[in-house]
Amino acid sequence: MRADTTPSRPLEDPAAPQAKGWFAAIPESARWALGAAVMAALPWLTLNDYQHYLLNIMMINIILAVGLNIVKGFCGQVTVGHIALAAIGAYSSAVLTVNFGFSFWTSLPLEFEGKPLKSLSQGDVDFDAVPLTDEQAAEEEPEDAASAIDEAVVLAAVKSALEGRVSDVRSSKRLTESPACLIAGQSGPDRRLERILAHAQPLPASLPVLELNMKHHLVRAISDARAAGTDAIVTDLASLLLEEGQILDGEIPADPAAFAQRINRLIARGLS
Repeated sequence: MRADTTPSRPLEDPAAPQAKGWFAAIPESARWALGAAVMAALPWLTLNDYQHYLLNIMMINIILAVGLNIVKGFCGQVTVGHIALAAIGAYSSAVLTVNFGFSFWTSLPLEFEGKPLKSLSQGDVDFDAVPLTDEQAAEEEPEDAASAIDEAVVLAAVKSALEGRVSDVRSSKRLTESPACLIAGQSGPDRRLERILAHAQPLPASLPVLELNMKHHLVRAISDARAAGTDAIVTDLASLLLEEGQILDGEIPADPAAFAQRINRLIARGLS
């Protein structure tokens, strides 16, 4: 009697999920690539900070679940080591970011191909190192000395009008069309990260930095009002620039009624 030497086909687990239809025709490597592309696009598909926060929590728990599956499911080992490492990393990151002013991005690579990465919404950014294209250089027009404004006077007037609401007011190098924007200080957390952390635990809000586009007509209007001695207009325009920056960041002005009244006053003044 001759023994059967034909290699036996491994038995398939009937309980294991099986791909069906067109999805079964996709190679497994392509499925992984498709899944990775969808996961990478998810942060840009969130509609607000709360959804972004929920997505972060989901991803963190998925990482922990995959780690547990590898250790317990594949290796059969009982351990809580990976949970302890995750807890240490989360606690250390929160303490360094909230209590000591470390940037969240210090946990990520800070350069790419020898070029440092810089947050556009935090601290001062030097755009002079970025070369202009030929079209941009042609559009750059030298500012007329007669139309130039005293930046120091305007910045001081706006900072005085917004005392207690902003940490600093300075001229912007990043704005081309908008009159103003809000950014985080150099040592504090990023403004978006600060809002995400506030969903988990109420934190004392840090005062933002207000940057002004000194070429914008609204900023020039502050210069004219300051020269004319109309402090009420300076206060209205300064508050309007701050509240516009808050709205562009997805926030609601602290006093919506006062914001509406301010808009009405400025429109009525312009129409009169």
